[in-house]
Amino acid sequence: MENKVLPTRLPQDFIWSSTGNKHVEYGPGEQFEGTAATFQGYDELGEGGQASVTVVKVKDHLLARKRMHIEVLNEECKREAEILENIVHRHIIQLVGSYTLNRRFYLLLHPVAECTLKELMATSLAERGAIWETCMKEAFGCLATAIAFLHSKRIAVKHKDIKPSNVLFLKGNPILTDFGLSNSFKGKEDSFSTGMTGKSVLYAAPEVIDETARGTSQDIFSLGLVFQDMFWALQGRVHIKPSDQDGAHRSSPFHGADLTQEQLEYSQKLRKLAFDNSPRLTERDAFVDMIRGMTARLPQNRPTAEAVSFFLRTNSTYFGKCCGGCCFDDHRLDQTTFQEWTGLNDYPHLQEQGPYDDGLIDRIRIADMTVRENIDDHTVMLARVTPMFDWSGRGLFHINYLPEEEVPLTSVSVLGTGGMGYVDAVMCGSRLLARKSIRLFKRTKRSFFEQIQAEVNIMRTLQHPHIVQVVGSYSNHASFSFLMSPVCEYDLAHFMRECSLPSRDPVQRMITRRNRFSLKRSMSCLAHAVEYMHDNMVRHNDIKPQNIVVKKGAQYAHMYFTDFGIGLDFSDLTSSMTANGGTRLMTRRYAAPEGWAWDKRGRSSDIYSLGCVFLEMQTTILGFSREEMQQCIGLGYGDNLDKLGTWINDRLRTHSGKVDGFKITPKRNQEILDLILGMMDENPSLRPRANQVVNHLPSNECCHLDVEEETADIPTPTNEARESIGANYREDESDDTLMIYTATTGSNI
Repeated sequence: MENKVLPTRLPQDFIWSSTGNKHVEYGPGEQFEGTAATFQGYDELGEGGQASVTVVKVKDHLLARKRMHIEVLNEECKREAEILENIVHRHIIQLVGSYTLNRRFYLLLHPVAECTLKELMATSLAERGAIWETCMKEAFGCLATAIAFLHSKRIAVKHKDIKPSNVLFLKGNPILTDFGLSNSFKGKEDSFSTGMTGKSVLYAAPEVIDETARGTSQDIFSLGLVFQDMFWALQGRVHIKPSDQDGAHRSSPFHGADLTQEQLEYSQKLRKLAFDNSPRLTERDAFVDMIRGMTARLPQNRPTAEAVSFFLRTNSTYFGKCCGGCCFDDHRLDQTTFQEWTGLNDYPHLQEQGPYDDGLIDRIRIADMTVRENIDDHTVMLARVTPMFDWSGRGLFHINYLPEEEVPLTSVSVLGTGGMGYVDAVMCGSRLLARKSIRLFKRTKRSFFEQIQAEVNIMRTLQHPHIVQVVGSYSNHASFSFLMSPVCEYDLAHFMRECSLPSRDPVQRMITRRNRFSLKRSMSCLAHAVEYMHDNMVRHNDIKPQNIVVKKGAQYAHMYFTDFGIGLDFSDLTSSMTANGGTRLMTRRYAAPEGWAWDKRGRSSDIYSLGCVFLEMQTTILGFSREEMQQCIGLGYGDNLDKLGTWINDRLRTHSGKVDGFKITPKRNQEILDLILGMMDENPSLRPRANQVVNHLPSNECCHLDVEEETADIPTPTNEARESIGANYREDESDDTLMIYTATTGSNI
């Protein structure tokens, strides 16, 4: 096997056919326009009960062509296309297109793989080297991450046929394939299904064999058996038959492991053990316990795919690091994300059968449901958690838990990870909250722990419709966590990137227009939030798109300031620097010039950073990408003010204001650009104050605080509390470089 290198994907806008369509229906006498080809000397890649796979060449690209055996063009033969058109992930096979010919349905897939996991495990001991071993070990984490991606709320797919022969390998990377039995549970209350179903008996869960109710845990069971085979392959087994717990040949269905109490607790606390970095994780027994938990007889005793993925990619296990980092590198948003492809939808007459003939309005509704939760379509702002909300059941905002105590929260999915902790969505009773957890080490000073607590208490006083609401916090021996509302789909950087994606699909273009409208109206929302912070003597000090989260609504998107620097911001550690003795963080790209010069930074620095964000928003509104602007200006706006003027005057001011159906008047465009230039003035004293920025923007109904509930039970932090976190708090507002409370900390943890 050649050295492990990430395989490339074909661009999402790649069109395989000369017609310009991703789906083609060939008529009588017409022929497929590609040619038969070979890969590693083979033209046939495999054959099963439902389809056969061969190699073809189209536009100089080798593709795998899957020919469905079903002779009737019904929903069954199209199901795999329906599933795969919604999935973009580097460890999942890519759907390039489809066609019909002589009443047969064909799928074109990328890439063509070198071998399957089944064949890889059969490699003789003499041929196994360091590369083989690395590929096998890292595949654990990659496969778990792919399944967690499928089970996520945005994708909501059960694979239903996980087995070694359905895992391909190319350049040392596993790629999950064969979604012929898969189904989607998007929009349903749960993932459960009943009745008869197709299955690979030797890797099927007990509930599948018994044809009882089954959910996503059936995939966990099958993946656990695959992991068991991989485990024994790493121990020296070379036969390719399914293995039992002892590594012997398993010739009948496995009905699940009966867990000991210790194994059950281990399975239920897998994520917590991983986060705590328990020494036990380096033991072989712990790795085996994970597999036994995945193959538990009872579905409710199995860990989720997210828990297994988090465990494998976060820690050194018995086998070492079980993910090579490919799932979470700097390009993960480009390589591993959800993007709707509606190529089949453009051609509704597949033998006059759906589901590609939905009306435009229905398709907009369906597409929207993939990126938001069900909320009232007429809501002008999302409901906030009431001040009386008791997250812990003890009537306390903050709780110090003992190591043996259980926290009354259930993790739903990981939203982000970093070396110092992670952010996940959790269920607290019937309410969904975001939890940010910061790892505490033995060397962590108590002063820093108290600093975090004081900072959370000050954030707790911020009650604004466009600032995330902190509703509780807790600590244990290993971490400090705090709970926030709402849980959002993405940050502003991702939202703007989505707005810049080119698309020929009318649905996506309409959604993009509405997203641009959201950007336009949200400038006022963000300005109101900054005005509120400054009025309450709080300075954010790290305003950037990554610290603004977005929750999509039916009419427009809601935006919230978050990540006031509690502990560390995990996303941009490489681009941050400190000021004033190394006690505060800021992000270099969005930092004001005085920050680069290590001078004192006041509220005007927030205005500068907000101006940078507004510039990126206006650039996106006018149809340019942030990447285009950054190529022109450079990474640090404050260090390239001359190039900044060139971009604004030569590219944005001359714009017509019309972008793919979205319009902004030239006069309004000029007013916004003038405001941005003022906010980004090199001289802090010449920048407008937050209330002046607000006055330049139209007011939205969601920004007025009179809709907020009374929050009399929330204490106002004293000057002593502010001073405990090292902030200079003074009443002299005449000095614009006033060092009011800085909501970021730069302490090393």
